Amino acid sequence: MFKQGMSYEEIMAMIEENGWKVLKEEQNEQYGDVWTELTIWQDDHGVFLQVDDEGVYEIQFVPDWAL
Repeated sequence: MFKQGMSYEEIMAMIEENGWKVLKEEQNEQYGDVWTELTIWQDDHGVFLQVDDEGVYEIQFVPDWAL
């Protein structure tokens, strides 16, 4: 459901709409670049996202046993 380029606001709206849970949210900065890392629980698996000003650039699916 998450797609490359989605904005942080679009992600948060989708989470609220579907009743998912944010397990972890962390902002990072390195060499002037700022991004947010999110781990989201979606019913039976997790999703890890990295989002910057241009939108989602990393999506990883995480099984429940790995969380």
